[in-house]
Amino acid sequence: MEEKKEKQKEIKKEKSSKLNETQKEEVKEQKTEEKHDKAAEETEKEQNSIEKEIQQESVEKIEI
Repeated sequence: MEEKKEKQKEIKKEKSSKLNETQKEEVKEQKTEEKHDKAAEETEKEQNSIEKEIQQESVEKIEI
């Protein structure tokens, strides 16, 4: 009887451990995705800024 309880506790610990590890991995993946999204957003902003500069320079050249 005692052995059975110990085995059940052991199994419960293993399941809990696996669940925690899975959750940690999911959080890690989510953070990585967020970093990539943020980097992509920054790149897009930079690109838009550069495009505006180029357009402004073109307008200035045309005015001259």
